[in-house]
Amino acid sequence: MKKTSRISGETIKALKESSERLSIALYASKIGIWELHIKSGAVIWDDNVYTIFGLAKSDFDNTLDSYLDLIYPEDRKPSLKKIQSAIDNSEAFNIEHRVVKGNGEVIWLEGWGMVVNDSKGKPNRLIGAVADITERKKIQISLEQRDLLFSALSNATSSLLTNPNLDEAINEGLHDLGKAMQVDRIYLFENDAADTGNPTTTSQRFEWNSGVANPQINNPDLQHMPLMEFEPCSSILAKGHPFSSHVKDLADSSIKTILTAQQILSVLFFPIIVKNSFWGFIGIDACKEEIIWNSVQLSVLQSYASGVSRTLENKMVEDEKQAWKTRYELVAAASGQVIYDYDLKSGNIVWGGNVQELLGYTRIEMGDINQWVELIHPHDRTRCLAELEQAEKDLSGYDVIYKFCHKNGNYLHMHDKGFFVADKHNKPYRMLGMMHDITEMKRAEEELVESEARYRTFMSASFSGIGIHDFGVFVEVNQGLADLSGYTVDELIGMQSIQLVAPEYRDLVMENIKSGSEEPYDIEALHKNGSRKYLEIHGKNIPFRNKMMRITEFRDITQRKIAEEKILEQNAKLSSIAKSLTRQNEQLEEFTQIVSHNLRSPVGNLQSLIQFLEQTTDQAERKEIMQLLDHSGKLLLSTLSELNEVLSVQQNADIEKKVLSFESVLEKTKQMIISRINETGAVVNYDFSKAPEITYPNIYLESILLNLLSNALKYRHPDRKPVVCFKTYYDGQQLILEVSDNGLGINLSLYGHQLFKLRKTFHDHVESRGVGLFLIKNQIESMGGEIKIQSEENVGSTFIVTFNKLDT
Repeated sequence: MKKTSRISGETIKALKESSERLSIALYASKIGIWELHIKSGAVIWDDNVYTIFGLAKSDFDNTLDSYLDLIYPEDRKPSLKKIQSAIDNSEAFNIEHRVVKGNGEVIWLEGWGMVVNDSKGKPNRLIGAVADITERKKIQISLEQRDLLFSALSNATSSLLTNPNLDEAINEGLHDLGKAMQVDRIYLFENDAADTGNPTTTSQRFEWNSGVANPQINNPDLQHMPLMEFEPCSSILAKGHPFSSHVKDLADSSIKTILTAQQILSVLFFPIIVKNSFWGFIGIDACKEEIIWNSVQLSVLQSYASGVSRTLENKMVEDEKQAWKTRYELVAAASGQVIYDYDLKSGNIVWGGNVQELLGYTRIEMGDINQWVELIHPHDRTRCLAELEQAEKDLSGYDVIYKFCHKNGNYLHMHDKGFFVADKHNKPYRMLGMMHDITEMKRAEEELVESEARYRTFMSASFSGIGIHDFGVFVEVNQGLADLSGYTVDELIGMQSIQLVAPEYRDLVMENIKSGSEEPYDIEALHKNGSRKYLEIHGKNIPFRNKMMRITEFRDITQRKIAEEKILEQNAKLSSIAKSLTRQNEQLEEFTQIVSHNLRSPVGNLQSLIQFLEQTTDQAERKEIMQLLDHSGKLLLSTLSELNEVLSVQQNADIEKKVLSFESVLEKTKQMIISRINETGAVVNYDFSKAPEITYPNIYLESILLNLLSNALKYRHPDRKPVVCFKTYYDGQQLILEVSDNGLGINLSLYGHQLFKLRKTFHDHVESRGVGLFLIKNQIESMGGEIKIQSEENVGSTFIVTFNKLDT
């Protein structure tokens, strides 16, 4: 007994724990448990059910009638019927219905239940669960509404495409869309002058009405209504944008008055744009309650407006095409031509013009593409079809002459010219063209046969290469062309002439062939053995073998070209030598002037001092004169040393060059004058990233950087810290070095012409000698470069060095 009692206690405890876990799970999943006693009608809810219904326990009297009162009226009867069916059949059931919560909110519930029988097998109770599925229902309803809208849009768009009666198609579309969107009214306005591109009035043309709102299709105020009275809507629509608003939110205006008079609460307009012009608009009215249009409704209406736009544009195109066809028929009939419209997909051809007058057939007898092919002379058939296929592939013009069988059995020479029409994917779907009888012209051409025979005699006797080709394909060549190309005459016949041309000249040759140019031009040709030679080509279009072909003369000008290249090479060398001699003469003249100027004064000074020395006996004076003679001698030696250094630069053009890093050479240069940099507090910046290296003499590059840096420090501005910036970059193929400072600057209008002269100084500075810039100018020019300056007084200077592009 004790054991039984202990087991019962554990079982009770386990059941209690299981019940607690179930309660937690139900609470977390927001599912409530209910029970209905069939006989008494008593209803028992757990706490979750009260929460779902938004009721306190005191608000519900636990009866079936009270529960049924909470069900939404439209759902009450079917819900009770389903519950009764479950009781009658002792079966489980599932039900969805709406209820009104305690706060008046309508929600959707899903319930599950099962019948519990008593000991006699009779239904005694219903037990089950219930859950709030409002959000799921909203999504479901939204998806159903979306599918309904898209289905309506599909039907409306299909009607535009398939119904030849546009008015009927629009009425059908508005009907389908109005019902699917559950609006009160949907309509279409057409601008009265939309085809002019400058509409001034608009009129309602179509309307669907749900019956809630008063129809407006016959409202005279909506016919020829000035668009100015439709502002601000009309301006927005004319720009291709939709317009929507609650009527009460509109500013006081004519349109607000019109809409209010029609008891409209909300409106939505979408423009219809045809060929970039404001043609009209589609509108929706809400009259029962204000509506904020959702994205699906907006998308559907915009798509339909676009569909109407495309349909109207297509109709305009078809109308215009028909008008052109009529005019073209008249022109073709007047000019005695046959015109055709060939549908590539079906193979059908619509014939027009003077078909029967020229060819003897009725338009029906001319038939389709297969009949046209059969009527072409067998000798021309393959070529015509090949050219037709190529023209279709390339979307190019079809221009062919062939013999065509007249109904009387005779063949006429026809000139057939046509072009292909492509769809939006650039695929041809149609061909338009005309055929012209050129039989008389062909007879005249046949009279040239004898002339052609004489011409062939000339070809075989010519030393030049001569070839006749049919748009690039050789049909006849002479032995001269065979000798030039290395091919035999038989090998050349049927060959593409372009194969004899070097690849880089083929575009030029094809351009001359297509244009029919008769001007001679030069090319490089390919011999059969792979070698090249220069040819002069001279071509002309001629009638040959019953069609227009091109005769071309090929003349070997290789020796002439070689001679021309040698002349050009010699001219280039002579030009280079002339420039070098000119530069050397200029440097020699300048050096002569320097020597004359810089030695005259020291030598004259020495002569004067020697005369004073010879004339005086005073020892003090003689000592002073000797000191002056010593100083003058040293100055003369210094001048000679400087002149020797300049001369060395000018004569040392073949100095050794190597690849140098601008950054490394600048760092070495800075170390040479580091004390001066530190003394002046100078900041030296550089950016060599765009051109980090140069092939140049090391001693020259060091000299250039050292002189430009030391000059910047020497002629610094007294009121600011010196900042010197070095940078390199390429200008085309030339390597550029720029050195900028913020120093004293130079008045270039006064001193620019003397800046790089020897012994020319422009600032009162104890270290100024006027040698550095002259020296680096000579170094740079001796290597084929140049140096320039940009400067402004009290702002600073920028020296620009352009190195020889061949060295870079």
